[in-house]
Amino acid sequence: MERFKALIANDELLSKLFNNCPDEIRKRQLIKIVPANYVLIKKDEEVNSVFILVSGRLDVFKMDDKDNGLAYLSNDPPCFAGILEILSGGKVANATVRTSQESVIIIVNGQDFKQWIESDFESYKLVFTNFVKDMYHTLNDIDPKALLHGKNLLMKYLSFNFRDEIMMNGRIDIELNKEDFSSRLDMNIGSLEDNLSTLLKEQLISIESEFLCITEQQLGRIESFLLHNSSSR
Repeated sequence: MERFKALIANDELLSKLFNNCPDEIRKRQLIKIVPANYVLIKKDEEVNSVFILVSGRLDVFKMDDKDNGLAYLSNDPPCFAGILEILSGGKVANATVRTSQESVIIIVNGQDFKQWIESDFESYKLVFTNFVKDMYHTLNDIDPKALLHGKNLLMKYLSFNFRDEIMMNGRIDIELNKEDFSSRLDMNIGSLEDNLSTLLKEQLISIESEFLCITEQQLGRIESFLLHNSSSR
């Protein structure tokens, strides 16, 4: 309990919120430290928990029918993941949520969270106000197509979609179909070529015989750049 109090002490919203949390629900909550690139919620899968970000950063990805992801929103703490699915009763996620750096997460059982929020107006008001602020920034301050642009957008796409294979094999060779890349990234061919050229000059990728190649070392540099240059509200 003392560890939990210390964890939320410096955040006004979380301190107020958990002051109203019933003891029996608080006892069932989990505190978890998760690494970068940890998937909390996966699109089209059932969501059974609410994830509350205490420190770190979360990226929200929309996925296409081939499971390729495009980051369109980054969230700093405090923020809630899974809240729409739990409170709406929809259950199934419409986006993938993943950490972009080591993060501390409070995990609350979905039914516990729903019961708590629906029975306590002050808690409901805090969560709703935070959610509205998130939506305001998303709709007004951020391009609805993508939060990341140009080079950052391309790097985020490569990291999200090919990281596992690169880590498994030490590198990846991707057929460089510019029309396909352009379509997935909603980026015109000219801009795509400019951004590929930039990554090539910075030695973050190589291009060999019409294949885009990324080594494990290059991936590390890409992810380090994204970690220190992530767009956020």
